[in-house]
Formats: sequence, structure tokens, C-alpha cells
Amino acid sequence: MESTFTPSHTTPVVATVDVLIIGGTSQAVLLALSLKKQGASVYLVAPRSYLGEDICAAYRFWPEAVAGNALSQELFGDLVEPPTPMHVKLTLEQHLIDLKIPFLLNCFPAGLLRNEESQICGAAIANRSGHQAIQARLVVDATLEASVLRLAGCEAVYTPTGQQDVEFVTVCEGAGVSAEGVSY
Repeated sequence: MESTFTPSHTTPVVATVDVLIIGGTSQAVLLALSLKKQGASVYLVAPRSYLGEDICAAYRFWPEAVAGNALSQELFGDLVEPPTPMHVKLTLEQHLIDLKIPFLLNCFPAGLLRNEESQICGAAIANRSGHQAIQARLVVDATLEASVLRLAGCEAVYTPTGQQDVEFVTVCEGAGVSAEGVSY
């Protein structure tokens, strides 16, 4: 009697593409759109449950200037009023859908695929469904944290240390106003 042993760690390959973009930033979407228009097959994997984390999660709805591309114009318009987070998220998703670019949300890079010459040829991703693999000729790290570069062993990733100066917007009226029952 013949039997075939299949190890439990076999990871299904869900796609084979020219370019795998890992990250859900607006720049990642813009790159995916540009590559697709140039004829490349593209797959985008984002760590959050939405796209546009560089705008929505960082609350950057007031850019100093709007880039001259159509996507930026659609996102920010004439800057009379800032876009809503939902407008940003839906606009980015719709552009991917319109060009038939597959994408997954809530997925995290879990490892890199390497060929016989140790060159990166895709990535393993993790999500609620488990682990999957996406094979690609090129893997682009578009994460805010350089997650893929770190997985690749890149030691030249800049990480700020020590005290950091930050800019912020106060979302209340008057100076020194505190919410009732909250002290600071």
C-alpha cells in the first residue's frame, strides 16, 4: 500500500504575480495602479482592515500640497474641506477594484520566499485564514514599519530612538480647556 506524506506546514500558494506590494499606504496603492497600467500583474497585501493607513491612521487629512496625479486629486480635491476617512478608504479600494488588482486586508508578512539562489521570490502572509504564500518576481515593502526589509535581514532600516519632537493638532476650543473629570 502506497501512502503520501504531506507535512502540516505546507503553505498554499494563492497567487503568482509580477509584483507583490506589502503595505496599505496611499503610495502603495498608487504604485499598484501605475504598475498595472504598465502591464504588470500586481497583488497588494495590507496589514490593516482598510487602505490609506498613512492618511487615516496618522490623521493626515491636510497635506501641504496635493500631488498632480488623479488619485491625489480625487482624495483631497481642492482642500476646502478635508476628506473623511471613509472617503479615503473607499476611494483607494475602488481604484484597485476598477483595475482588477487583487488585494487582501488584515494580512501580515510572515516570511519571505527565496529561490535556489537565495533571491526573494515572494512572501508568506498570515491572516485569520492561516498562512498563504504569494510568489512574485518583485516584492515591494510599502509598510510604515519596514516590516519586509526587516524580514529580509536589512540592518540599514532607520528607527528613531530617544526623545522625538512631534507636531499635533488640538481638537478643542480654547487654551488649557480640559474635559470634565479628566486631568492632565
